[in-house]
Parts: sequence; structure tokens; C-alpha cells
Amino acid sequence: MNGKQRAYQWIKENKLFVLFCLFMAVYYAWHMFYLKPWYDELYTYYSFISRGPVYAAIHWPVPNNHVFYSVLSAFLDWMGNPYIGLRGISFLASMANLCLLYVFAGKFMNRFLAAGCSFLYASVYLVNALSIQGRGYTLATTCYLTALLCLWEICCGRERTREYVIFALALTAGLYTLVSSTFWVLPVCIAGGIVLLLKKEYKKLFKLVGYSLAAAVMTLFLYTLIWLAIGSNLLSKNPDGIYYGIYQVKIILQAPFEALRTGMEYMLSTPYVQSIPRDRAFFELFAYLTTLFDQYFQSMGAEITVFLGIGWIFSVLLSAYSFRRSKQNYFCGIYLAVTIFMLPLMLIVQSVQPYKRVFSFFAVAFCILISMIFEIFCKTCKEKVQRRLLYGGMVFVFVFSAIMLLSPYYNMQFAGRENDIAEITKEEIKDISSICYMDDFQKYVFKFYYDKEPQELPLQEAEYVLLPKELLEESYTAPVWPILVGNDGVDFACLNEQFETVKESEAYILFRKKK
Repeated sequence: MNGKQRAYQWIKENKLFVLFCLFMAVYYAWHMFYLKPWYDELYTYYSFISRGPVYAAIHWPVPNNHVFYSVLSAFLDWMGNPYIGLRGISFLASMANLCLLYVFAGKFMNRFLAAGCSFLYASVYLVNALSIQGRGYTLATTCYLTALLCLWEICCGRERTREYVIFALALTAGLYTLVSSTFWVLPVCIAGGIVLLLKKEYKKLFKLVGYSLAAAVMTLFLYTLIWLAIGSNLLSKNPDGIYYGIYQVKIILQAPFEALRTGMEYMLSTPYVQSIPRDRAFFELFAYLTTLFDQYFQSMGAEITVFLGIGWIFSVLLSAYSFRRSKQNYFCGIYLAVTIFMLPLMLIVQSVQPYKRVFSFFAVAFCILISMIFEIFCKTCKEKVQRRLLYGGMVFVFVFSAIMLLSPYYNMQFAGRENDIAEITKEEIKDISSICYMDDFQKYVFKFYYDKEPQELPLQEAEYVLLPKELLEESYTAPVWPILVGNDGVDFACLNEQFETVKESEAYILFRKKK
């Protein structure tokens, strides 16, 4: 059987999954252009992606730069379409995740359940919300699934060097995309170590540890480049320092350790998530997990949290039962048990409550857990009933997923303030360069929607003024990023005397100069 015949046979055997993938490709492509970008995406695009891959690779002024995502997107941006440049990598990663999850789940369950697992994964709200955003979360999940597939091959399949290499590269790419990928990198490595220890395959274990350490070294090297770039830039701009005004490359060559130390201190002083007291992290854990899983399926966070607690017990029992009988399901059981256990443990140990979108990757384990429980339930039934249950379950999840994906909640615009700006200005302002803008929201929306960069005009010289309503509050005196000025920086006397109100929205008032 040649390659074309094998491909045709595979499509024939997996036709429902293939149809679903085609549907999701159209769905994600529609979302990519229909859902307007929000502030974090626009900031990423204009601060990193649009400046090229080299610039994106060595700049990290704030944690908003998901470095590897920005680097890859910068290459796509050369195609000339800002939507593709901003979101193209997320689109490709979303499609890859469906296929990778299907292949991974198929390692220890039949194809009906593996397909149902992918359908359920696509229907998770947080997964859907991040699927085409110009951020690195979906790409990090691709790295996660790639690492899992390689780990399965190392522990249960054919032992080849390429699996170890790809495994190390996946870990590196995940951490280079998001520092918070440690929440899945550690459980993956620990799960692999436990499996190989139980199998007494110490040679594989040492090899796995070696490649994991190589991934850590590669990650450290990539971030060292960023620290050197940040540090040399800060040193060259410090008027009180001895390196003031010196070219950055020269500073790196002359004082690499000073540049490195300065860059590290800067990054560590602006952590992604601020720490909280450990007792608070412990006592608020259930509430935090509830709000997290509310973003999986609305208003079901508490039920999902309890289910995962029960699921952890199930995973431990599955691991013990399968390992004793030399079944490959023990890999899945250990993976689930470690992943579920490590999530609350790492939150408590690190004493943090990260943004919920950091844990979109956890939907992989959640969906596999549900599929495994359903498979074991089916196996308790008679053989004739099993197939009906499996096929019926797959169709049910397929329909459920389609209903969720097409619901208004899953397709609503998430760029509220940004859309507000576009709507209030699209008919009134013919010359964007004549507007006095007062926040970064406006600046990036004008650049993205109109392909024009507004000039930083003083209020007195502008034809239009788009005033954020926060500036009308007396208590709002100091600028709060991304608002650029406080109300004490606005000449309200000039505004009231020389301008008239044209439009008003929820967040802004548009003024035009009187004729």
C-alpha cells in the first residue's frame, strides 16, 4: 500500500474526525478575521511582531511578549496581512492541537473516544477564546502535546533519538513562549520519570533526564540573549552610569556580566504573577480553581473541581491496576494523576494565582480524563452495547461541541473598548492624523484599523479629541497604563470652549473643533 492509499484509508476510517477538522478550520479562519483584536494583541503586534523576528527575539520590556510566538508571527507578517501576521500562528497551532490530541488519545483508547476527546477539547470555552488570539497560549499547548506524544513513544513505543530531541525542543519552545509553561513542563517530566522508574528502564530514564536538562540549558541560553539585550539597553540609557550613550553591542562585549545582571534584575522585578501569602494560596485554592474552571464551561467550575478530585483517585487506581497487568493504560493513569496533583501543589508552593488563560493547556488532561472514564464505563457493558455507546458518545460530543461553538457566547467580540473606539470614529473622522489621542487603546486601534499612526498633537492643535471617560473623574489624577494622561493633564477649559461633542459611547466622548 503506497502513501496515497494509506492516506485515503486513514481518512476513510476517521471520516467524522476529518469532517470536524474541516469544520474547525473554517470556524477558526472566520474567527481570525471576524473577532477584532484586543489591546494585548495589538500591543504584541506593534511592539514586537511588526518589528521583525530578530527584534521580537531579544526584547522583553514587559511580560506581554510571548517571545517564541512573536518570533514565528514576525515571519508570517511578511505576507502583508496584519490579521495573518498577528493570529496566523495561533490558527495553525489550534488546528495542530486537535490533530495532536486525537493522535495522543488514540494511543490508549479507541478512535471513537479519541475523536470525542478532541471534540470536547474544542468546545472548552477558554480553548476557544484563545484559539485565534495573537498570544502564545495556544502555541504553548502545541508544545505540550508534542512533548506528551514524544514521552509516550519514549516510555511505551519505539525508542529513537529523534523522540528525545523533539521532546527537548518542545519543552524549550514552550518555556520560550511562556515562562508559565513550567506548570506543564514539570508534570510532564515527572510523569515520564515515574513511568520509567516503575518499568526499571534506568537507561531511558537517565537519557530522559539528560535531554530535559538540555532543554533547560537551551531555554537559559535564549533568555540570556534577552537579558543581555535588556541590560545593555538600560545601561546605555542610564545618564548616571558609566555606559551612558554607548552602543549596546559594545556594552555587551565590554561588560557582559554587568549587562546580564541588569537584564535579569529587570525581568525578575516585573514578574508575570505577583506572589501572595502561602496561607492565602491554600485557603483560596478551591475558589481560585472554581473561577478557573468556570472558564471551561460556564457556571460549572465547582463541579469540575470536585470531578477532578475524584478523577485523581480514579487515575491512581487506573495506574496501579494497569501496571500490575502490564497494560499501556498505566501511562495515561500516571500522566493524569501527576498532572491533576501538580496543579494545586504548584499553586500553593509558588503562592501564586496566575491569569486563568495560563491553564488553557489543562483542558487536554481534563478531556482525556472524561474519555478514559467513559471508556471504562463502556467496558463494563456487553460487547454489543459497547459499540453503540462508543459511537453514540462520539456523535453526542460532536453535536454538543458544534452547539457550543456556534452559540452567541462563544462568538461574542472580546475587544470591547477597542471596538468602541472603532465604532465611534469610523464615520466621523476622515483624517486620523488630526486627532488628539490620550491612551494606547486609541493609538493601536487607529494603526491597526486605519493603517495610520496618529500624531501626538496637543489638544489645542487637534481637529478631534477622543476623551476617555476616566478623565472626567476627579479622583483620576495620575495616569494608569495604558491611559497616557491624568485629568490634571487635560485642558478642560480649552476643550469646553473650542470643541463640541459629536458622539458618546460607553467609554469615550468624541469632540470636534468648532468651526
